[in-house]
Parts: sequence; structure tokens; C-alpha cells
Amino acid sequence: MGLVASRSCCSESAEDDDDDDEVGVDQDAVICDTESSPEAGLERVAEQRMKEHKIHPLPALTSKNPSARIRTSEGNFLVQLFVESMPIAVSNFVYLARSGFYNGTRFHRVQKNFIQGGCPNTKDGSELKPGKGKAPPKSKFKNLKNGASIKRDSKGCITDEWGYNESGEFRTKSKISNLAGTISMASRGRANSCSCQFLVNATDNYDHDWWNPTHKKEDRWGYPVFGIVTEGMDVIRKISHLKPHESIDEKSKAQAVYVFSVTIYGTNLQD
Repeated sequence: MGLVASRSCCSESAEDDDDDDEVGVDQDAVICDTESSPEAGLERVAEQRMKEHKIHPLPALTSKNPSARIRTSEGNFLVQLFVESMPIAVSNFVYLARSGFYNGTRFHRVQKNFIQGGCPNTKDGSELKPGKGKAPPKSKFKNLKNGASIKRDSKGCITDEWGYNESGEFRTKSKISNLAGTISMASRGRANSCSCQFLVNATDNYDHDWWNPTHKKEDRWGYPVFGIVTEGMDVIRKISHLKPHESIDEKSKAQAVYVFSVTIYGTNLQD
């Protein structure tokens, strides 16, 4: 099933059961499973959920945003990236993809509510633990919004542009909900811990939102959204049901879903 633009949100809330591994529409649109929900009253239900879960809408889709086509062993999907709202996260992802960083990686966490990938430790031949890999330490890339040079830290992580600022106030520009179809930065749940891994939400995962009250109480930062699937949502749902609630590791390679390539469109990259 592809995307269905609607003001309703029809998928169930999700749970994230592993804090150890890194683990996130048109501006009025939300992914909706029309096969499991009646049409009548959907807008009213959506508005109620917006209040209950403090959902924040996505930025407007625009041709000015770069896109990424992710080709996997189970099919392809296209993601539009929110470069205006999340320039550091988007630029980080774009430059890694352009370098071939994601080619040959696997989705190492496959659950019914989201799929997670982007870890270099999942490549064939790696003896390192899946889910622990990061981008190259102290490597550099350019901010696609303003051209500034950005340097990853000694662990290969990027600086947060979401969450709370030093005064404890929300950075509202990056306040984008983890609705079904969105793609988020994976993190350790701590400040400045996002690197290369990402997750694609197969359902609405309100508990992933960085402004969720539980994150502030536990001094955690949630999973910031930086794009949305615009084609191929059926592929995401297919992958998410291959092996629900179980990680894909070296012992379950028969179920492995590979990322063959990530191709970037709509931006002029400079080294």
C-alpha cells in the first residue's frame, strides 16, 4: 500500500523495548491505513489524537527538499528530507549516503512498529555487534542549508538541533512527530548521540517524540524526525512484519533485509 494523504492518523501507538541500541504528510497529512478504519469521523478522531498525544505536524513537502531513494532487498522506497527544519541531520544523512556508507548494510531491528538500519556493523564480514556502529569519528560534511562545515565528534556523532536548549526550552522548529512513514535519527537517548543510524516508523510512535514528558523526566532526548516516506510505504510495512519484535543479527541472516543503495536527488553536493 502506498501513502494515503489524510488528516487522520489510524495506526496504533508503538513501544520501544530496547534502550541499549540506537533507535522517530504533507503538512496536514498523516499516514493512514484505510483498510482498518472507517472513513466516517476520521478528521474528528485525528483532532482528538492531536490533543491527547501533542502531535506536531510535519513541515510542508516541497521540491526544494532533497530526496533519497533507498533500494532494499524487499523493494524500494523514497524519502523526502526536511532540510529547512533539520539541516544538520539531513546533511549528515545525505553525505553518508553519497559516500556509499549505507550500501550493504542491513535493517538490524525489525519490529511491527518500526524498522531500524544504517549501522555499518551489519555489513557482511563485520565481526562487530550490530546496532553499535557509528559514522567515521571527526569526519566532516557541509550543511546543505548554509554551507557551513560540520565536524562529527570523536565518536562519530553530530550536534543536536532538537530537544531542549540550555534554558530548558523546546526548540519548536524541529518539533516533528514520529508519525507512520516518518524517518528519524536513531540515538542512545542522550544529548548529541545521533550518528548514522535511522529508523522508519511503520506506525505512529508518539513515545519516540523528543518532547514526550517521559524523555524530559528521564533526561532522555527521543528520536528526531528529519524526513518522510513519499513512495513505497507498502515496502516499510512488509519489512516490519517479517520478524516482529526480534532483532536481525548474524544468527538470523535468512531473514536479513539488505540496503543495496541510497541515491540522493534534488541537491548539489560539494566536498
